[in-house]
Order: sequence, then C-alpha cells, then structure tokens
Amino acid sequence: MKTIIWFGVVLGALAAAGKVFIAEVGMKKALECGNRKTITDVQWNHGSEQICKVDVKTGRSIKGESNILERSRIIQDKNLQIRPVKEMDAGRFTCIADGATYEHTLIVVSVSVNPSSDLSTGAEASLECRVTEPDQKSTVKWEKPGGSFENSPKVQLSPVEASHGGPWQCHVTNGAENFSKTLMISVKEADPKLTLPVPNHDNPNIP
Repeated sequence: MKTIIWFGVVLGALAAAGKVFIAEVGMKKALECGNRKTITDVQWNHGSEQICKVDVKTGRSIKGESNILERSRIIQDKNLQIRPVKEMDAGRFTCIADGATYEHTLIVVSVSVNPSSDLSTGAEASLECRVTEPDQKSTVKWEKPGGSFENSPKVQLSPVEASHGGPWQCHVTNGAENFSKTLMISVKEADPKLTLPVPNHDNPNIP
C-alpha cells in the first residue's frame, strides 16, 4: 500500500511540473496553465502577488494588485497572455486550475546595440543581450557574422571594423528552451580626415 501511495504522489508531481518561458521586452507572451482541456476556475499569481482569478463558467473575474494586471488577459479559459512584456515581469508565476498548481518561470530578454546599428570604421559600439531571470541559469552567447561565437552577454566593438558588419545573433538557452534575436549591423568606411597645409611664412609669395 505504501508503494502505491508513493507512486501516486510522484505522478501528481510530474503532472503539475512547471515550464520555463522566454520572452522579449516589448513583445507579447502567453504562459500556459497545465494541459487540462476544461477547467472551472483559474488563478494566476506573479511571485506573492495575485494577478487575477477567473470563474470560467460565469466569466466573473477578481482582479489582483500585480502591476501585470493592466497588461494581461486570460486566453483559452486558462492561459495568461502578457502584452507588452517588461523586464520587471521576469520571475515566478503560479497558475492554480481546479486545485492543481503549476509553477512557471518567465525569463525576459532585451537585445540592444549602442549607440546605433549604423556604424563607421574606427568608432566604438557595444552589443548587449541582457537576460533578467530569477535563477541565473541561462547561457547567453553572441553569434558573429561568419559563424564564430562570443560567450558573453555583452560584446565591445573597439574599434569598429568592416568585418563587424552583418547579422549578429543573440542566443539564450535554458534547459530545453531557446531564444534567438538577430541584429543587423551596418558598417561604412569613415570619412577621411581633411589635412590642411601648414603655412610657410618663410616664403614671401605666400601671404
């Protein structure tokens, strides 16, 4: 009997296993609440704050105090859609559907180039693939034009060279979840510096 009870507990834990979701700042992302096809009520929390609780049958909704509330809605009766995603949204999400609890993790990625994606040779620039997450378990790397990799979330181009032009791809991996974002970098030759002649005051013909 003890073996049967333990086996049932393991199955229940597996059924309620959470997922990792990766989203980009400014985009929309749907977080799934388990694999049940039909439910009667669902509640979503972000950390310790409640986002909302919905009675699926009546459509009655109880709003929470999370700052995600105004940027989210329930879709397909149980899933939480966030739009637009912000860096502050990263963290733990809990979905409770008909008494079953699912713990999820949202990782938020912001990809940028400073000062601009249009560069000149000899200038300086930085590319950043910033990852906001609760556990710091993700691996981040940049794929350079040509296929080589830089195993860092930030790349300094100092100085900018013609070979830096082309697609730079940010790769974020967390377990089985992957995210990629491409930045197109354009590099042009810097304008040659204008050299003025030095006045020769020893020559009387030159004023």
